Amino acid sequence: SCLGVFLAMIGIFVVSLLVLSSIISSTEKPPSVSPNTVLHLKLEEAIPEKTNNLEMVPFDFKETKILGLQDMLRMLETAKQDDKIKGIFIETDAVNAGLATASVLHNALEDFKSSGKFVYAYCEYCSQGAYYIASTADYIAINPQGNLDFRGFAAVIPFFKTMLDKI
Repeated sequence: SCLGVFLAMIGIFVVSLLVLSSIISSTEKPPSVSPNTVLHLKLEEAIPEKTNNLEMVPFDFKETKILGLQDMLRMLETAKQDDKIKGIFIETDAVNAGLATASVLHNALEDFKSSGKFVYAYCEYCSQGAYYIASTADYIAINPQGNLDFRGFAAVIPFFKTMLDKI
């Protein structure tokens, strides 16, 4: 019986090593960047402040990875310094982000352009937020059947002091 227990322990150890090695080999490896690469930035999901790609939830079955604003800023800074990346291609229609998020992304794209690399943008339907982000591009292409929704940015600050003094 001692020999059986000993052989069972060795069998369990070998099986657990095989399972562990298959888990380690199946993890995602960072993509390698080949020379003359163009970064494709597709803005079709909401842009949250932070990402949900943390390994904190062990039973997250959704597996939807969302790129957050901080990740985008880090990615643009890395792409700016990487000599293998020649430029950015932005594909956007309706940006699901607030004006503050769009402004931060706009400034990061302007900083990327200061490195001398190109930025091109393509829209099928270009909303006001999408056009604001795409305005950093050297060239903006809009689908001939598409639409451009641009009303301009403005702020209206109501001033009620005179009215309240009369009331």
